[in-house]
Amino acid sequence: QIIRKSQCVKTAIEAEATVNSGSSIPLIITNLSAAGAEISTHTELGGIGTLIELSVKVKIHEKEISLRLQSIIRSFKAINKQDALRYGVEFTSLQAEQIFSLRSFIYQELVENPNNIV
Repeated sequence: QIIRKSQCVKTAIEAEATVNSGSSIPLIITNLSAAGAEISTHTELGGIGTLIELSVKVKIHEKEISLRLQSIIRSFKAINKQDALRYGVEFTSLQAEQIFSLRSFIYQELVENPNNIV
């Protein structure tokens, strides 16, 4: 049984991850909550416990907001169909403004796209 810390919505947001090597890796955020995300990429990001930084832009009421989210990998699975790698990440060290932006985006998605609730 999965227990979530906050409401989660399905998304398809293009983003990037920066890992220890400093390289920027493209990915898709497939689920998003105020506490973490599920991401999909074709490049290995590291094992469970690896720290990464997600760079993402979300649109809240026609305003685009850039977020840099410190994250830690909590889960991993390989998807054979598309050779995609799926990671579950937990956001760490969030600032109040980042939390507010994430919650605002998620609330907007819940209102505008109720079928995207996970």
